[in-house]
This record gives sequence, C-alpha cells and structure tokens, in this order.
Amino acid sequence: MKLNISQLLITGVIFLSVFLLGNASFPPAAHTGAPGEGLCSDCHLGNNPLGLDGDIIISGIPTNPIDGERYELEVILRNPNGLAARGGFQLVVLDGDNNNLGSLENSSASSRTRNFAGKLYFEHSPASNFPGDNELIWTVDWLVPEDPENREVIIYAAGNIADGDGSSANDFIVTNVLEATIEMPSSIADLQRESLELYPNPTTDRLYVKGLTQGDKFDVKVFDMMGRRVHNGKISAGQPLSVSQLESGTYLINISDGKNAVSGKFIKQ
Repeated sequence: MKLNISQLLITGVIFLSVFLLGNASFPPAAHTGAPGEGLCSDCHLGNNPLGLDGDIIISGIPTNPIDGERYELEVILRNPNGLAARGGFQLVVLDGDNNNLGSLENSSASSRTRNFAGKLYFEHSPASNFPGDNELIWTVDWLVPEDPENREVIIYAAGNIADGDGSSANDFIVTNVLEATIEMPSSIADLQRESLELYPNPTTDRLYVKGLTQGDKFDVKVFDMMGRRVHNGKISAGQPLSVSQLESGTYLINISDGKNAVSGKFIKQ
C-alpha cells in the first residue's frame, strides 16, 4: 500500500506530537552532557529569539561527602528575566570512571528517578511551570556508597528553560557540572587528634564509639581503674560494645587498628 503526501504529513505530525508530549512528561534518558551522552539541545533547537535567560544550580552536597551518608541534593532551574513558561531537567551522579555512584531516593514532586544502561537518573516528571519567583526546585536524597573504588564524584545536570509553546524550538538549554571527593569516616589516627567520643556515657549495658571507619574491625580492651583487663574483643563502626557484665564503676577503653591506638574513659552504672 502506498502512502500519499498527506498521509505522510499526518503520520509525521502524530509522531512529533507524541515525542514532544513524552519529553514534557520526562526527558529521554542519557541527556545530561556526561561523557558519551547527549544534551537537551539534541532535541530542543532554535536560536532563542525571546531572549530566555537563566542557569541550573546543583547544591546540597559538601566538597567532601562521607562514606555511607545521606545528603539532600537540590536542583534549581532559574529564569531571572521571567520570560520562560516551563522548565525541566535531568541529572546523573557518576564517579571518575564514568560509572554510576551511589543511589538516588525520595524524589520530590514533579520528578522521578530512572535506571538506564546501568546509571540512575533524576529528572522532571512532568515539566513544571515557572512560579512567580522564576525558580523551579527539585530535591532528591543521594546515598553515598560505602568504601567505593573510585572516590571522585562528578554530577552532571542539564536543564531546559522553555517558552512553553509546545514545540522543541526556541528553548534555552543550560548545563552544570559539580565535582567532589568522597572522604572516609574518621579512622583511629583521626581520633588521636580529637577526643574519643563514647555514648551513652554513663551507660548501663551498651557503649558506642563515634568515628570508626565503616567496614573495618578494631581491637578493643577494657580495663578497670586498678589496671586489670576486664574485656578483650573486637568492634566495628556502629556496633555497640556490651558492658552489661561489668560492675558499676569507671573504666578505661583502648581501641586499636593494629597500627594506632586511642583510649577513653566511660562510666558503667
């Protein structure tokens, strides 16, 4: 069966309409500007005749995030001159080897997370109308992986500041890249430069040590005030030391990683 020109035009219009509606609902995957990816400008063309302005900001993550911690990541799309009608975005968190880094959870309203080709994306769903202050804000929790092989953090974000006419022409595309380095939790060597924090102190049955490195095992020795060793064992970060068997009184605790050691004092009630 042959299609005439009218049928081809109708088919093209239907396809374009579906494509544009899909991008308004959520962007195509892998368009953050990260290595090997495209940008919003691959689809949104034009020379910005309206003079739309603005930028995209990534905030909420410190220069040195900590292993295993959770941070609320904020994406802000701004249009200072107020000429834009709608906006959308897409973001991905990668390591220095261009691999996905950590997980993204608890996306805010009008946004979602999506897995694609082994990477996790945070993106608009659907695109939003600019409010009176000309800023659109989306948030998501970034969970830092524990002991990653590559500690370099690179966050790529691309945003579309759009005229809202329903077409892919004459929109203004903005990008941003944020870099950070994942820092290990305090080690024994770090604790030597600070006061050892034991909690709760006084305690009745369990004692926690703040600042130990995730994933490592530490030697623990407990002594009474006469210098007699009353406990010998191992402890990990977040794991409580049971002291319920000890009599009431004051004790010294020694924690070692095999190279360095630090001591503190606690009270058993």
